[in-house]
Amino acid sequence: MIVVNGSYSNIMVFSIILAGILVGVMSYPSMMGNKLLEQMDNAVQIIFTIDCFLKIFQEGKAPLQYWCVATPSVNRVNCS
Repeated sequence: MIVVNGSYSNIMVFSIILAGILVGVMSYPSMMGNKLLEQMDNAVQIIFTIDCFLKIFQEGKAPLQYWCVATPSVNRVNCS
């Protein structure tokens, strides 16, 4: 499973740190409209979207089980 791979986890941690830095830097008025920062932000969003799909597809024939593990207190999905 790729989602539990050590390299995959390192990429996700790096992406989270990068996203935090980007949010901070892009909040300065002088950095608004910076094309490089916007492209980096889009890349991080794509990485997070791919991560979400990988985790859902990892569940195989029961993709709704992802939400049972991620949010056990939510009763919208039958988790039995």
